[in-house]
Amino acid sequence: ADRPTQRPTVRPTRPPQTTWSTTSTVRPTRFTTTPKPVAPPVTTTKECDHGQYYAYPDSCSHFLICVNDNLVVQQCGPGLNWNDEKRMCDWAHKNPCKPNQNAALVMKDMTKN
Repeated sequence: ADRPTQRPTVRPTRPPQTTWSTTSTVRPTRFTTTPKPVAPPVTTTKECDHGQYYAYPDSCSHFLICVNDNLVVQQCGPGLNWNDEKRMCDWAHKNPCKPNQNAALVMKDMTKN
């Protein structure tokens, strides 16, 4: 019986493979921030109009807002000053800093017992 002859399977030899492994350690960057102090609300014995804004004495970048009969100190964003005529923070270059001298009197009047 004629059988087909099977050729032997020849596998090529491979040189041994060298595997390299590297690791690196990434260290986190730490930032230290100092929180800005938060001004406590200024409580009043005299009612203020809820939602109304008032100039803050001796500061162009702060203002007061009446919340539930209490004056709360707020701060305008960077580059802004409180504009008492417009009752809003406005660009500092359009509204040069002039602390409201009368604001101190208004605030003293509102905080009298």
